[in-house]
Amino acid sequence: MQIGERIDVLCMALGVSRRKFADIIGENPSTIASIVRGTNPSSVIICSILEHYPELNERWLLMGEGPIWKKDLLALTVKDDKEQDGLKQQIENKNDTISALKGQVSALEKTIELLEKQIQLMEKQLALKLSRTGS
Repeated sequence: MQIGERIDVLCMALGVSRRKFADIIGENPSTIASIVRGTNPSSVIICSILEHYPELNERWLLMGEGPIWKKDLLALTVKDDKEQDGLKQQIENKNDTISALKGQVSALEKTIELLEKQIQLMEKQLALKLSRTGS
């Protein structure tokens, strides 16, 4: 969407005609009509729009990025912050679980080592018994 189209959308969002919009920002209605048709607005016109509508999201007007109103941008930021906090908590919980599981793995490895030593000892004892009875 080009900037002229965004200005047209802005007029609709404000509930004003292009002529009324032009009057509010101190421009000629034919200039606004020309911008809506595709002519690039001057920096003076952009500044005038932003001066008369401080609640307008500048990035939306200039580049078409984000919501039209700053208050909606703030709501998205708050939502993102809450989501990030939730994700951070989930990561911390997962890290705690991983630490606990590592501890369990370490304990099981030690148990396996002890069992292997017991098996080796039993194999030696069995071999010794077999050698006594076999001779």
